[in-house]
Amino acid sequence: MARHEPRRALAGGADGLDPYRHLSAELPRLLVPGGLAALEHGLGQGPAVAALLRQAGLSGVETVDDLGGRDRVTLGVVPAA
Repeated sequence: MARHEPRRALAGGADGLDPYRHLSAELPRLLVPGGLAALEHGLGQGPAVAALLRQAGLSGVETVDDLGGRDRVTLGVVPAA
């Protein structure tokens, strides 16, 4: 796996959330109003990623489980201007 992942994707900081901190803060600038963000994450990271999206001002934040019942993707919408 390490051969195919960017180094930054594998170096997430002490808690593994540094990339999500950076990206979530940029989402309101990167997406159009009403744009949907879908962030795939590791097992058990759903609540923390959801909190980061809410902190960035996204609405409708929810975490979706994979077919095995594990939190896998957290969604959020950039509010309309």
